[in-house]
Amino acid sequence: KARQLYPSEWRAYAFLVQIYAEQDNFAKVEEVIGMAPKDEMERLYLNSAYAYTIVGNVDKAVMVYKKVLQANSKSDAAFKFLISLLYDNHRYRDAIDEVDEFIKGKDPNSSELSTLNRLKAELIKEMTSPPKG
Repeated sequence: KARQLYPSEWRAYAFLVQIYAEQDNFAKVEEVIGMAPKDEMERLYLNSAYAYTIVGNVDKAVMVYKKVLQANSKSDAAFKFLISLLYDNHRYRDAIDEVDEFIKGKDPNSSELSTLNRLKAELIKEMTSPPKG
């Protein structure tokens, strides 16, 4: 009903996206996002990835973050959330691969590239360290 009354209000779509993501109904998530204003699609995909993370569907969350990055390779939010999710789930090799992908096309002299390379080094260190505890 809210979506019908306020078709340009992203929160109505976000609410539906979250409900369907929590029900693991990816088809409905896609349907709702397809009806939303185009300039809100990235935000809604990020919202759905967060909902998938909350319910423990890490693989689906990873898939959605990657989808955002395919559509917008400069999405810092999607990149940061994806790397954090992979790190938290000890998927260091996957995180390193995503950093490598994000690095492509960066200015070799940029401070951003330097930061990304430090992040990659930390991930490699974490991956090769003996388990804690």
